[in-house]
Formats: sequence, structure tokens, C-alpha cells
Amino acid sequence: MFFRNHSRVLILLTIGLLSGVVLLSVVHSHTRADATQLEHTAAVYHELARRDVANGSLMEALSKQGDAENISKKLQIKEVLAGTLNASELETIKQAMVKTMNYMLVDLAPPAFLEARLAEYYGSLFSRSEAQGILDSYDDRGNRPESALLDAARGAFWEESFQDLAVEAKSWSRSFQIPIGAMLPTLVPGDHVVVNKGAYRHAMPRRADVIVFEFPQDETKHFIKRVIGLPGDVVEVRDQVVYLNGAVLSESYIQHTDTQIQPENARDNLRPATVPPDSYFVLGDNRESSLDSRFWGYVAKDRILGKAEFIYFSIDRTSKAIRWNRFGLPVR
Repeated sequence: MFFRNHSRVLILLTIGLLSGVVLLSVVHSHTRADATQLEHTAAVYHELARRDVANGSLMEALSKQGDAENISKKLQIKEVLAGTLNASELETIKQAMVKTMNYMLVDLAPPAFLEARLAEYYGSLFSRSEAQGILDSYDDRGNRPESALLDAARGAFWEESFQDLAVEAKSWSRSFQIPIGAMLPTLVPGDHVVVNKGAYRHAMPRRADVIVFEFPQDETKHFIKRVIGLPGDVVEVRDQVVYLNGAVLSESYIQHTDTQIQPENARDNLRPATVPPDSYFVLGDNRESSLDSRFWGYVAKDRILGKAEFIYFSIDRTSKAIRWNRFGLPVR
């Protein structure tokens, strides 16, 4: 009798355990299916965003969305644009600003930054089936309802997200206005340049890079100069000629405005000095009109804010005349 009852208990326990295993398997199966479904859903939004960013459609929407003055404000262009500009000139400015935003938000940003933000926005706007339908007809150039829907979504994205994106972009890039002529002829007062703040995150400055840094004697001031001496280099100036490790440094980018040599002035004559570790010797290209390492020493690596990349806008600060020929010039 005991054996029979004991067997019955074992059978019931076994059935219970097996039922639990089946139940766990079903739950696990559903969980895995749900996760897969979520992955597929996310993939649709990300693919839609990826295409919009890669083919320029998103930036084209920004161009249609904003006007030159509003976009310019985001890039710290504070000068009032002349009221005499015609429609073509305003369009040129706007396109230059859009190109700059693309460089900041795509080229300089963390990988897929803009794509991720756009995918998240599309996910809040479209159901998975709507997004899939838009994606399926993406390459159809006809006048389809899906195309109009996507166009409206791109414009809405910029309306809602532009300010936040501009704030985030400041963590890896910034705009910088050239105030004086210390870097002539490379940079002219009134030039606006994009600075890549991440250029030296995983790399060291190279000779001839144009960098923005905190002035060692006043950290609230930002200077822009050219890297001449790297750590360990021996730098010397003899009668306005720079010698690097004993050899004349070839410099195609400089200008001299005063050729009268001042023998006792560090401007024209500087005794050989070795650049300390993690520091850089910098000079302005306009050699007789630059306050630089000849006078105050070296720039520490941790004081460097970034590398100047290109000129996105330029204006004569006195006449307010726009220098159209400087738009897009690389800083070299």
C-alpha cells in the first residue's frame, strides 16, 4: 500500500515538474519571440533613418524648413545679415549653414548619432506597419502618400529636435569666430570656422595643425594658432626664420609684415628651447602680429579645445560685406 501511494506521489510530482518545464519553455519561447519582434520593429525605423541620413534627404528637409537667419543663429553668427542680399545670396548662406550642420551632426558626431535620434523619432510617429510601408516605397519617386508623409515627418523632426541637437553637438564640435589678424593670411578677421573638439581624443596634434586652445595666462580667452613644435622638438628663431631640430622649417602659410629685424626681441630671435612633454609650441601665421609661444611659452595638451577644420562663413566686420569666396575653405 505504501509503495502504491508513494508511486502515485512520484507520478504526480513528475507530471508537475514536466508541466513546469513545458510552461517555462512556452514563456521562454514567447519572450524570445517578443524580443525578436522588437528587434525587427527597431530595424525598420533604423533603416528608414539610415537612408534619410545617408542620401541627404534629412538635410534637404532642414534646408526647406529653415531660413538663413534662423540657422545662422544656431551657429553663433551674430552679425545682422545685410538687407540688400538677394534671394540667391540668401540661399547660398543657407546651404552653407546646412552643410555645416551636416558636418557637425554626421561627420564629427559619434557613429550613427543622428540616425539613432531620427529612428527614435520615427518610432514615436509611425506604427511598424506604417514605417514598413514607407520603407517599401522609399525609392519610388512618384507622388505617393507615403512620400508626402515622410517629407512632413522630416520637417517635424527638425522643428522639434533642432535646438536639442545643436546643444548636444557642442560636446564634440563648436564654431569659432576669428577676432583679429594674427593668423593672416590663413584666417581673416570675421571668418567663422568649425572646430573638431574630438580631433585629439585618441590622437596627438600634428605639426602644422591649426588648433584652438585656452590661453595659458587667462583660461577664459581662446586662441587659435598653428602647431610648430611637438613634445621633444628643439625650436629656435633666428632673424624671423624658424629652425626645428637644427633645420630650417619650410613654411608656405606665413606672412611677414615687418622685415626689419629686432635682434633682442623674441619676435625675431629666440634661443633654442626643447618643447616639454605633453606640450606644444605654437605660432601665428602673421608672424609680426601674433602673441604666441615666443612670448608666453607652451600650450599643454589638456588646454587644447580642438582642431580648426574649415571656414563656413566669412564677413567683414566693419563693412558687413560677406566674403563669398571663403565659404567652405579648409583650414590648412
